[in-house]
Order: sequence, then structure tokens, then C-alpha cells
Amino acid sequence: MTVPESEPTQRKKHEGVPSEALAALSEKARECILNVEKYPSWVPGRSFGKVKRAAVLVILYERKSQPGLRVLMTTRSQQLRSHPGQSALPGGKVDSEDTSVEHTARREAYEETNFPLDPTHSTIFPLTTLEPFLSKYNLIVHPHVVFVSDESTIDHLEASPDEVDRIWELPLESVLDLAFWGNQTEEARSKLSVKGEEDWLYEEDVYSTSDIPWLNDTIYRMHRFRTTETPIKGLSSDILIETAVIAFGREPSYDRFPSLQTRATWNVAIDKVVEESLEKGWDERRKLRESLPQR
Repeated sequence: MTVPESEPTQRKKHEGVPSEALAALSEKARECILNVEKYPSWVPGRSFGKVKRAAVLVILYERKSQPGLRVLMTTRSQQLRSHPGQSALPGGKVDSEDTSVEHTARREAYEETNFPLDPTHSTIFPLTTLEPFLSKYNLIVHPHVVFVSDESTIDHLEASPDEVDRIWELPLESVLDLAFWGNQTEEARSKLSVKGEEDWLYEEDVYSTSDIPWLNDTIYRMHRFRTTETPIKGLSSDILIETAVIAFGREPSYDRFPSLQTRATWNVAIDKVVEESLEKGWDERRKLRESLPQR
């Protein structure tokens, strides 16, 4: 594993975003950044066994010409074996050389978009690390959230052609309030993907959902959002929804979870996957010992 796994669960604090960077934001965006910054940052406090893990980078910023918090998105290359052509947050699997999940997220963002890797970069400020999520393929995913104070840092990003087709951005509030696009200008709405074509095949206008049987006899709610590019769905939606809930300090305008389920359902599912992985590991070691010649 690449991060300490035996240390007790704890909450860590980080240095804050400079006052001058906050002062440059609109009032609403400033409040959002402060909400995310004060959110307790997750740190490892248990073993994950041999369960595969990944980390993604949630990059928040505001443009002077377009007030409102935005999040950086990518569309994955059609050449990739997994999820080709789908929307994704920058990120990837944890490598053995990574010193932390934060480093994994930053490293992958650098490889995919040339996002600065330097942890002391003057316009990039870590805000928090969210609790992990679990993909339908039993991949544990750690979201790390950062704030970029200068939009030129975003404008200088370049897509790695082997991994990313496009780099684009999304108003974060659009995954929280389904009336968001209806409240925008006609010009802004005209940039949404064409309804009925490849990037939005659903009957609903901007949001589609379905419930799918999942682990431990629970239900997974699949959220799908129409955007100006490829739709956002699945794990990326889950991470963005949680980020938006924290930032704006309110629940979505739709039901985030199926009946009788909460955010804690993710934690229970992760515990189950890790437990099964550890049991499998013990079983494999037992079979190996039994196969060895007896003295």
C-alpha cells in the first residue's frame, strides 16, 4: 500500500487559502470555498487489504467573466480500454510509489492534463480529501479537492492525447440544482449537448436517474447529468454531488439516495469489499501452506 494504514483514524488540518485569493472571488464562490476548506479531511485509519484503489482530483475555480464556482472535467480518450469517451475527473489508480492519495490525484492530473504537480504552486491550494467512494467494479476511489486562484493556470492545461480527448468545465451548482440551466441565458443553454443525440439520449431534459441492485442487498442510484460536453454519470456524479453539497451547504433538489440509504451506505459497502479481500488473502495463504511439502 502507498499510505500508512495502521495509524488511528484522525482529522488533519491544512493551511488556509490566502485572504487575497478569497477576496478576489464572488461572495457565493468565496462561501463555497470556505465551506469545503473547513470540511474535515479524511485520512487513512484502516487496512484496505488488496482492494485496488484510485484517486481523483476535484479542481475548483472561478472565472472573472463568469461568476460561480466551476469544476474541471475531462472526456476520456476513445483509445482507452476502460470507459472510453466518458466524462471523468482527472485521476487514476494508486501506484506503489505514491506517498499518499493526494499525491496520486495530483500525479494523475499532471499526466492527463499537465496540471502543475508542484505541491507549493502559488495558485493551487489543497482544501480537503473526501471520504472514499466505491465503484461498481469494487475500486475504492479517494477524491482530493483543490482550489485554483488564477484561471490562467486552467487555461494553460493540455490534454494528453493518449488519455484525454477534451478538457472542459462545469458549473458545480448544476449538479445540485436541476433548475440551474433553466435560470441561465439562452446563449448558455444553447451550449448544452443536443437532446436525443449521442451525448444525451435520455427523455429527461437535464437529469436522468435509475436504481440498480448493488452490494449487501442495497440499491445504487445512478445519477446522469446533461452538460455542454459528454454526460456526467456514475462515480463522477457521486463525487461531484458530494462536493457540491459540502460547498453550497444544502442537499440536492432531487433525492440523492434511494429510500432508507445514506452516505454511510458507501462506507458499509467498502467495509464489505475489504473484508472479503482480507478473507480471500487468508484463504490463499492457507492453501499455499497446505501445498508446501510437510517436514
